[in-house]
Amino acid sequence: MSSATFLFVLLKESGITIEWFSPFYTVIEKIVKNPVSWATGTTIVATTVAIGHMKNLEINQKKYAQEEFERYKKEKDITNR
Repeated sequence: MSSATFLFVLLKESGITIEWFSPFYTVIEKIVKNPVSWATGTTIVATTVAIGHMKNLEINQKKYAQEEFERYKKEKDITNR
């Protein structure tokens, strides 16, 4: 969809119009010019990225804790012999 929109904008700026695409372009143009839609989109993307980072951190913490526990068990076994 975005490549078609880019092509339409390019043609429109050159003075060539495609009548059947005009209603779609009008809607897209209104969305792009509205700062609230940009703020909403940015918030959604930022939230998604933050959730992904938090999940990755949780996985890394569990992995680290498991590795530390295994290292502790090995050290304890060596000292008890």
